[in-house]
Amino acid sequence: MSRLARRFVRRIASWLAGLLAFGLAVALVLAGVALYALRAAPGDWSHRVAIGPLGIDLSVPALARVATHPLGMRALAGRRFATRFGSVRVDVGVGADARTLVVTCAPCRV
Repeated sequence: MSRLARRFVRRIASWLAGLLAFGLAVALVLAGVALYALRAAPGDWSHRVAIGPLGIDLSVPALARVATHPLGMRALAGRRFATRFGSVRVDVGVGADARTLVVTCAPCRV
């Protein structure tokens, strides 16, 4: 491989590494902003979410607003979550009920 080709490959590799680092930084900033917007105020109904030793109390009403937004409904459609009460399935209504979020828990223990 010629010297010119090696320089070209190095420049492309460094450009791609910089682009990847920029994308990762943007993703981290967006995740931080989202968590900041969803954090629970004192006295709010909250749910603790933790990843390892890091945790945050999220506002349940804010999470419900995100889940019932059309983009949130599209992201949740067809998902199944295992909870301590049972398996919860989230769907979106069809036809005239397309703006309805349908949550089914089966089998559930209360």
